[in-house]
Amino acid sequence: MKRVLNERGGALLIVFFILILFMILGVSISSFIVHSGKQRAFADDEIQGKMLADTGLTYFKQYLEKKMNDEDSPIKSGGQKDSTAVDTFILDKVNEVASEITLENEKGPYKKYTLPGEHQGGFALGYKKEKIENGIIPYVNDPKKPSQPYVRKITLYVLGLPARTINETEKARRVLLTSTVYINTVPAPFHYAVSTPGELRLFGGTNIIGNVAAGSILVSTDYRYLDNNTWKTGNRDDSNELDGLREPLRNQPYIEGTVFLSEEGTVSKLANVKNVEPSASDNFPDKTTISLLNRTSLKSQEIFTPKALPTDSSKTELSAPKEKPYIPGYEPPLIERKTKEEKEEKEEKADDISLFVKERIGDPDSPVYVGAATAGFEAASEPLSFEQGEEDGFKNVASKVNSLSSDILVIRSQTKDPLSNNAPIPLTVRLTGDILKNKVKQLYIGPSEQTNPNHYPNVKTTVEMGHLGAFKDGADGKPFAFEGTIYIKGNLDIVGDINIKGTIYVDGDVVIREIENVGNENLAIVASGKISLTARNTKQSTDSTEDYLTKWAGNADDGFRPLSAFLYSEQSLEIYSVNSFNRIYGGIATGREESYLEFNTKRERTARIHESDDPNSNYLASRFTIQFNRKIFEKEMYGLPPGDTFFLDIYDIEYHQPSQVPQTVEFAS
Repeated sequence: MKRVLNERGGALLIVFFILILFMILGVSISSFIVHSGKQRAFADDEIQGKMLADTGLTYFKQYLEKKMNDEDSPIKSGGQKDSTAVDTFILDKVNEVASEITLENEKGPYKKYTLPGEHQGGFALGYKKEKIENGIIPYVNDPKKPSQPYVRKITLYVLGLPARTINETEKARRVLLTSTVYINTVPAPFHYAVSTPGELRLFGGTNIIGNVAAGSILVSTDYRYLDNNTWKTGNRDDSNELDGLREPLRNQPYIEGTVFLSEEGTVSKLANVKNVEPSASDNFPDKTTISLLNRTSLKSQEIFTPKALPTDSSKTELSAPKEKPYIPGYEPPLIERKTKEEKEEKEEKADDISLFVKERIGDPDSPVYVGAATAGFEAASEPLSFEQGEEDGFKNVASKVNSLSSDILVIRSQTKDPLSNNAPIPLTVRLTGDILKNKVKQLYIGPSEQTNPNHYPNVKTTVEMGHLGAFKDGADGKPFAFEGTIYIKGNLDIVGDINIKGTIYVDGDVVIREIENVGNENLAIVASGKISLTARNTKQSTDSTEDYLTKWAGNADDGFRPLSAFLYSEQSLEIYSVNSFNRIYGGIATGREESYLEFNTKRERTARIHESDDPNSNYLASRFTIQFNRKIFEKEMYGLPPGDTFFLDIYDIEYHQPSQVPQTVEFAS
């Protein structure tokens, strides 16, 4: 009996032990399920929070773009505008949609928005004013001063508030998004790395770092160029691998940013480029239209992806290297379409440049004409300069500058040719050195105000600009330095370095040779005629491609630097970088509806080892790179039209880690 009882007791202990194990297992499973549920809830909150933060950013942008450009906008009416009133108007509109953050550690206050319906969540908006030199860039439209677009910079804070946390003061799984916002009146074409209302032709391997606006886009691995007065085509889309170490070279364009197409615009791929001179009437019947449904379909066409990411790569930074914008990244751009209403609102027509320069320089009846009442001088027939002597055929007029009674200088030619029915003799002016800097803010150069363009359409001034050594053998001298606005009725030839902060208006053609804007200041060149980049950084026969690329990339003591400038022309533009290298830090734009942009260039394959093993590799470097310069929103841009439309430009969008979200926040009442 005792033995039976012991066996029963042992069995009970075993059963009890098994029950305890099942209880522990059940509790563990229950805890795991609860924990997984919490994790899933937190993950759902984070996803919802990001979506709500995106919604808040979109709401902020659309609200302000509409409200700022209503009829009560202070820049809609004519006449001079008070810069303080413009800024007050903008801040009032910003305060309607967001609260200024005054508490430490971004705790608020925020303006909260709850979406309609249950379990929808919401978002909250706050902002901080940021400084641009003197706090803002003022709005200036006084004809006696260089004009200036307005810029106000703020940092926007958007809290995504998931439904479970919207009424809580604790952060839970809220998401914080921050961005840099520039509220500005900078004219529309200067918001892009490349802008044209017509066709953008990317023939070969151009690198564009920044947003693009175009009517339509045509791409090809071919490029064309002029050789000894004969048009030729080339193609660097080499199908042979290099020592078995690399994929084939793809001579394709690369765009890093967003492409804004017209409502009916297309992106097309062209098999072959014609070896004829480009024209607006060029017709390419063998082009293939690319599907723009999404980024994946665009990527599958390999139209904007010169190189592919290796399948075994752990690389997460897919953009072009910041220090090497001429190297392509791995992702195609985003494609968006502009509706007709957006096109009309955001791409206001530029003023006719010829008329604008005429008003400024040659029409005494114009309300903005300053020539008649300005200290200046009438030039004789000989060429003028500010650094040279009589022995070079140029009359030195530096002494005239020292006697100016204002910061406006007008230079005209009054001399007439008795052998040509008294037609005005064209004037040549050479601008070198720094004598005009800090003394002249507005410079007007052109034929006599009495010159009737209907009678003498070809009478124009010729302006040479650069440093003295570019025009005179053995001469030294400083680059031409200037801060302000220059108006030229004629043609401009820039040779050698310059140091200009401001805008040059040219009613004529512009030729840009081997130059650098050495101060890296904001410079805009606005022309009614063609703008040509000629023989910039051409490879010498003594340079190896690798050595020359190193110089061009700016990695050597004698490296070539980018041209820091925004170039705008009313005409179509073609730029060739086949035997030369070009880097532009700024932007390129055309203005007329019938105008187009055509870029012809090729890529270089220089390094002979696998890119992943060589962080300094210049593999697939483009000979032509355009990189948008955000300094147009950060520093003064003398002379640009002040504008009559407010824009929002948003950069540096960043989602912050949960640890960076404020623990507690306050909402505005």
